[in-house]
Amino acid sequence: MLFLKTLTHIIQLHPQHFGPRMRESLTQRLHEEVEGTCSGRFGYIISVVEVVDIGRGVLQTTTGFAEFRIIYKAIVFKPFKNQVVDGVVTTVNVMGFFADVGPLQVFVSKHSIPQYLKFEPNANPPAYIGEGQVRCALLPIV
Repeated sequence: MLFLKTLTHIIQLHPQHFGPRMRESLTQRLHEEVEGTCSGRFGYIISVVEVVDIGRGVLQTTTGFAEFRIIYKAIVFKPFKNQVVDGVVTTVNVMGFFADVGPLQVFVSKHSIPQYLKFEPNANPPAYIGEGQVRCALLPIV
Protein backbone atom coordinates (compact mmCIF):
# COMPACT_ATOMS: atom_id res chain seq x y z
CA MET A 1 0.00 0.00 0.00
CA LEU A 2 1.31 3.46 -0.86
CA PHE A 3 0.98 6.34 1.61
CA LEU A 4 1.91 10.00 1.75
CA LYS A 5 3.58 10.45 5.14
CA THR A 6 5.07 13.43 6.95
CA LEU A 7 8.45 12.38 8.33
CA THR A 8 11.49 13.96 9.98
CA HIS A 9 15.19 13.46 9.38
CA ILE A 10 18.29 15.00 10.93
CA ILE A 11 21.16 16.00 8.66
CA GLN A 12 24.62 17.07 9.73
CA LEU A 13 26.01 19.61 7.27
CA HIS A 14 29.72 20.28 6.78
CA PRO A 15 30.79 23.95 7.15
CA GLN A 16 31.88 24.09 3.49
CA HIS A 17 28.18 24.02 2.55
CA PHE A 18 27.27 27.05 4.70
CA GLY A 19 26.25 30.02 2.60
CA PRO A 20 23.62 31.12 0.09
CA ARG A 21 23.09 27.59 -1.34
CA MET A 22 22.74 25.85 2.02
CA ARG A 23 19.04 25.11 1.49
CA GLU A 24 19.74 23.37 -1.83
CA SER A 25 22.55 21.35 -0.21
CA LEU A 26 20.23 20.23 2.59
CA THR A 27 17.47 19.26 0.15
CA GLN A 28 19.90 17.30 -2.02
CA ARG A 29 21.36 15.49 1.01
CA LEU A 30 17.82 14.66 2.20
CA HIS A 31 17.00 13.01 -1.12
CA GLU A 32 20.29 11.08 -1.12
CA GLU A 33 19.97 9.88 2.48
CA VAL A 34 16.31 8.84 2.69
CA GLU A 35 15.10 7.80 -0.78
CA GLY A 36 15.44 4.07 -1.22
CA THR A 37 15.72 3.31 2.50
CA CYS A 38 13.45 1.04 4.47
CA SER A 39 12.10 1.58 7.97
CA GLY A 40 10.12 -1.05 9.83
CA ARG A 41 7.88 1.66 11.23
CA PHE A 42 7.09 3.63 8.07
CA GLY A 43 7.97 1.27 5.22
CA TYR A 44 10.08 1.75 2.11
CA ILE A 45 10.63 5.43 1.25
CA ILE A 46 10.14 5.71 -2.49
CA SER A 47 10.40 9.46 -3.04
CA VAL A 48 10.57 12.77 -1.18
CA VAL A 49 7.68 14.87 -2.47
CA GLU A 50 8.07 18.11 -0.52
CA VAL A 51 10.32 19.66 2.10
CA VAL A 52 7.89 21.15 4.65
CA ASP A 53 10.36 22.78 7.04
CA ILE A 54 14.09 23.04 7.59
CA GLY A 55 14.72 23.80 11.24
CA ARG A 56 17.33 26.13 12.62
CA GLY A 57 20.76 24.57 12.53
CA VAL A 58 22.48 23.73 15.80
CA LEU A 59 26.26 24.09 15.63
CA GLN A 60 28.20 21.13 17.00
CA THR A 61 31.12 22.64 18.95
CA THR A 62 33.33 19.55 18.67
CA THR A 63 33.09 19.06 14.88
CA GLY A 64 31.94 22.40 13.44
CA PHE A 65 29.08 20.64 11.64
CA ALA A 66 25.57 22.08 11.86
CA GLU A 67 22.67 19.73 12.65
CA PHE A 68 19.35 20.43 10.94
CA ARG A 69 15.99 18.81 11.66
CA ILE A 70 14.05 18.53 8.40
CA ILE A 71 10.33 17.82 8.13
CA TYR A 72 9.31 16.43 4.75
CA LYS A 73 6.54 14.57 2.95
CA ALA A 74 7.36 11.31 1.22
CA ILE A 75 5.63 8.53 -0.66
CA VAL A 76 6.16 5.29 1.28
CA PHE A 77 5.36 1.69 0.39
CA LYS A 78 4.24 -0.43 3.33
CA PRO A 79 2.51 -3.72 2.58
CA PHE A 80 0.44 -5.34 5.32
CA LYS A 81 0.29 -8.97 6.35
CA ASN A 82 -2.04 -10.97 4.05
CA GLN A 83 -2.32 -8.05 1.62
CA VAL A 84 -2.63 -9.17 -2.02
CA VAL A 85 0.01 -7.52 -4.22
CA ASP A 86 1.25 -7.96 -7.79
CA GLY A 87 4.76 -9.32 -8.14
CA VAL A 88 7.23 -10.81 -10.57
CA VAL A 89 8.40 -14.32 -9.65
CA THR A 90 12.21 -14.44 -9.66
CA THR A 91 13.05 -17.83 -8.09
CA VAL A 92 11.06 -21.04 -7.65
CA ASN A 93 12.34 -23.88 -5.47
CA VAL A 94 11.08 -26.74 -3.29
CA MET A 95 10.73 -24.42 -0.26
CA GLY A 96 8.50 -21.90 -2.07
CA PHE A 97 9.17 -18.94 -4.36
CA PHE A 98 10.63 -15.44 -4.31
CA ALA A 99 8.94 -12.52 -6.04
CA ASP A 100 9.77 -8.86 -6.53
CA VAL A 101 6.95 -6.59 -5.37
CA GLY A 102 8.01 -3.09 -6.27
CA PRO A 103 11.17 -2.36 -4.30
CA LEU A 104 10.72 -5.36 -1.98
CA GLN A 105 11.56 -9.02 -2.41
CA VAL A 106 9.03 -11.37 -0.80
CA PHE A 107 9.14 -15.09 -0.09
CA VAL A 108 6.04 -17.28 -0.24
CA SER A 109 6.56 -20.50 1.69
CA LYS A 110 5.32 -23.84 0.35
CA HIS A 111 3.08 -23.93 3.44
CA SER A 112 1.22 -20.88 2.07
CA ILE A 113 0.81 -22.38 -1.41
CA PRO A 114 -2.43 -24.38 -1.93
CA GLN A 115 -2.07 -28.17 -1.58
CA TYR A 116 -3.22 -28.90 -5.14
CA LEU A 117 -0.12 -27.09 -6.51
CA LYS A 118 2.89 -29.43 -6.50
CA PHE A 119 6.51 -28.50 -7.06
CA GLU A 120 7.91 -29.88 -10.31
CA PRO A 121 11.73 -29.56 -10.31
CA ASN A 122 12.00 -31.15 -13.76
CA ALA A 123 9.76 -28.58 -15.41
CA ASN A 124 11.59 -25.98 -17.46
CA PRO A 125 11.65 -23.57 -15.66
CA PRO A 126 10.89 -25.18 -12.26
CA ALA A 127 7.30 -24.44 -11.27
CA TYR A 128 4.37 -25.22 -9.00
CA ILE A 129 1.90 -27.06 -11.23
CA GLY A 130 -1.67 -28.07 -10.54
CA GLU A 131 -4.65 -29.35 -12.54
CA GLY A 132 -2.60 -29.39 -15.73
CA GLN A 133 -1.79 -25.68 -15.67
CA VAL A 134 1.32 -23.81 -14.61
CA ARG A 135 0.36 -21.63 -11.66
CA CYS A 136 3.67 -20.25 -10.47
CA ALA A 137 6.78 -20.24 -12.63
CA LEU A 138 9.80 -18.14 -13.43
CA LEU A 139 9.31 -16.59 -16.85
CA PRO A 140 11.88 -14.59 -18.84
CA ILE A 141 11.07 -10.91 -19.32
CA VAL A 142 11.74 -9.58 -22.80
